[in-house]
Amino acid sequence: MTSYRSWVDRLLDGFRGEPDAIVVRDASRSLDLEDAACARTDVVYAVALPGEAGTFGVLALRSRGSWVEADEVREHLRRLVEPAAAVGPVVVVDRLPVTEQGKPDRTIVFELLRP
Repeated sequence: MTSYRSWVDRLLDGFRGEPDAIVVRDASRSLDLEDAACARTDVVYAVALPGEAGTFGVLALRSRGSWVEADEVREHLRRLVEPAAAVGPVVVVDRLPVTEQGKPDRTIVFELLRP
């Protein structure tokens, strides 16, 4: 089993990791994955984490009253980032897991995104 810390530390080529952003770069542009997910009006917040074999996973918080599904968010991201990066697991939730400090709980997000 891969630990959360070692998994996050293994940022892959093509990703630039910062505490609050994963950015996909290709020859012509840079794209923040969380911003890309939130470009949909039915997603109000997103957490992106690097995944296995050049992929990334996204946990998306759907807006109140929205019925957006993971496949719709995944397809939206595919259109924006491929072939620069491969879309991995996408999970859509109604409630964001947060730490006691109110920040996204990346340990829980990691577990939710694990295949």
